[in-house]
Amino acid sequence: MKIGLLTFPRLTNTFSAGRPTLLAQKLEPSVLYLSPSNGELVFLEDNIPRSDIDLYLCSVYTRGFNEFINFSQQIGKEKIIAGGYHPTAMPEEMLPYADKVVTGYCDNIDEIIAGPSGIQKGSFGFTRMRRDLIDMSTMKQVYPDIYPGDISGSMVSSVGCPYDCDFCSTPFMSGRKIKTATLDYVAQEIEDLVSRNVSTVFIRDESFATHPMMQEVAPLFKDKFKVLYSFGTSGVFAKRPELLPVLKESGWHSLNLGLEDVGVKYRKNINIKMGVQNIHKNGLHHVMSFIVNDDGKTLDEARANYQALYEAFIDLKPLQTCANFLMPFPGT
Repeated sequence: MKIGLLTFPRLTNTFSAGRPTLLAQKLEPSVLYLSPSNGELVFLEDNIPRSDIDLYLCSVYTRGFNEFINFSQQIGKEKIIAGGYHPTAMPEEMLPYADKVVTGYCDNIDEIIAGPSGIQKGSFGFTRMRRDLIDMSTMKQVYPDIYPGDISGSMVSSVGCPYDCDFCSTPFMSGRKIKTATLDYVAQEIEDLVSRNVSTVFIRDESFATHPMMQEVAPLFKDKFKVLYSFGTSGVFAKRPELLPVLKESGWHSLNLGLEDVGVKYRKNINIKMGVQNIHKNGLHHVMSFIVNDDGKTLDEARANYQALYEAFIDLKPLQTCANFLMPFPGT
């Protein structure tokens, strides 16, 4: 049996307002964590159906839902197993387009394939990423000090987030209790990245700053990569500055902080100024993401938010800012 792995939207979807852009993010898709015991695996980067594929394992995000519907209508739902954020939030909505719908994570793919049609609950486990199924030299990130010749990669060492921000579907998918991988698992993933000549790595744990074993995990990365960065939480680094020397000594380049909707107070951003100051005192950098959300606001309220954003950028001085245009994702 030949099994196709796909992600919706497709990995080659690098278009902005209808125009191709060189400034697109492209990292290993999470569907590569699925590895059935039987059959030949193929990753379909362009999401074009193939006559030699017997079964399609599809990871679907809300932004790719319409693309997925079109794909299903081309080949028929009988050959499709769908999972990911959107299927987890709205499994009933997926049933017309997939024979099996998996909710949550899925380290039991063999059981799902052999099981009945309908909605199936996945089980959680840290599985190896099948980077051998993609061309790692095409992976890239738009990020300070990452250059065109660099090969970008990513990995996870924990899953879950203790916060409950209203814009984020992570707690719905991953839960608020952090699940941690073993140190052996992290070391193996690091060596796999090294063996593929990866020079810049994004540790994409949703809440690496609150990783219960951060002080044991971080040193495993030392002297391995040119640029190393992860999500950060300013409130954590305001309260626990002793964590930052560990990251610096382990080779961290920077921390990605969420400024989020500047007009809303989030628990994770308590003492954001102090958190940023502590980051800088320890020789680390930071970048910041923020949310563009004018929904339900008067013109004066929207202007006040943009002024607050401007003042925050001047005050906090991030290396880079990233705008997220807020959408009502299921599960948020």
